[in-house]
Amino acid sequence: MVEVRVLGAVEIVANSQSRSVLHQPVARAARVRRLLAVLVTAANSVASVDWIADSLWGDDLPSLTEGAVQNLVSRLRATLRAAGCDGVSIVTRPPGYCLEMPRSALDASLFEDLLSRAQAMMTTAPVQAAGLLDNALSLWRGSAYAEFADEEFARAEVARLSELRITAEEERVEVDLILGRVDSAASRLQPLIAQHPLRERPHAQLMLAKHRAGQTGDALEVYQRLRHRLHEELGIDPSAMMSTLQSAVLSGAPILDHPTLQ
Repeated sequence: MVEVRVLGAVEIVANSQSRSVLHQPVARAARVRRLLAVLVTAANSVASVDWIADSLWGDDLPSLTEGAVQNLVSRLRATLRAAGCDGVSIVTRPPGYCLEMPRSALDASLFEDLLSRAQAMMTTAPVQAAGLLDNALSLWRGSAYAEFADEEFARAEVARLSELRITAEEERVEVDLILGRVDSAASRLQPLIAQHPLRERPHAQLMLAKHRAGQTGDALEVYQRLRHRLHEELGIDPSAMMSTLQSAVLSGAPILDHPTLQ
């Protein structure tokens, strides 16, 4: 069962009461919630006291840094116990602390595992893959690490998880295309392209969806809009993959036909 959540506001799930603690509006828990976020980014690895302190206070370090960190760790340990998080613990291990937790206790790890499982069966069991992807995407409640997303300690992990989220959304579209659900694919792609207007894969998928729906003219317009935007904003042309896809749409190449499921 998920006990710590970072795909949105950083929270600890109180399993016995089916609710969360350390929720963002609880001001008195802000520093403890920040410590949790810091430790999760280094889960199952030792985080030094110095690194923890720097992540918590930056240039405004308390006079007794080690004692201040120890106090916050004690408060977080108490919160974990009160929430019934038996599988999650903070171990003192020189030169600092280690947040020990199984993959199943963290929503981000569960998301990654569901995505990986879905990718492995997309062509052989697309319906099941769609269900796994839906479950994976449903774990997201907002931006990863929420209010800590721009902090130095979380930035790399936030970028990694955000990229995986986009990948999961693209894979969900791909399953719709495999199943011949072109209208559903197109519907999913509109907001995805709006959020990531320079990303090529959703544009390629929309071209395929439009072409397979008999809207070849619209498919070519998708390419032209992307080409214009890339040129205006980045001064570059679409990749060779996109150019090849445009040529295939123009010629009605058989490779664009709906794939045959084995």
